[in-house]
Amino acid sequence: MTHKPKKPAPISLRAYARHRDCAVESVRGAISGGRLAESIVLVDGMPKITDVELADREWAANTRAKVDTGPEVDVGYRENRARREAAAADRERSEADLSAIKLRRLAGTLVDVTDIEARLTTTFGNCRNKLLGIPTRCRQRDPGFTDAQIQLIEELVHESLEDLAGPAKGKP
Repeated sequence: MTHKPKKPAPISLRAYARHRDCAVESVRGAISGGRLAESIVLVDGMPKITDVELADREWAANTRAKVDTGPEVDVGYRENRARREAAAADRERSEADLSAIKLRRLAGTLVDVTDIEARLTTTFGNCRNKLLGIPTRCRQRDPGFTDAQIQLIEELVHESLEDLAGPAKGKP
């Protein structure tokens, strides 16, 4: 009597995943995607692998190679990841800066430049007008001021205002 070699018992999807060094979900995906078909049998309604070598051949024939393999792709991935992380850090810094500005504005320690410029323009305009009015007020208070004295006061006021205004644009 010749003895036929006994076929091994079907193995579980989990055991086949360990054999392939992958997740059991990958094996289930290969079955549902039709990449593993001939090597699959149902035992008590559960899929099992009947022949590991056949399953390996099906896996190799029906599974595309990963596109993202190789050192040059790995370098590109790392560079892109570094850029994304740097952009995220910049965004977080900007958001933190904006929050700090809002807090300072609410606390009253930060004011708008245009508001300050408007206030200074008004204040300096009022100062200029008051200073230019000094010669007239001198004559009103003491009619004894001569025209030469009033002229001298006017010249000194104008000279002081020009000094306060600073050098004209284009002049040192």
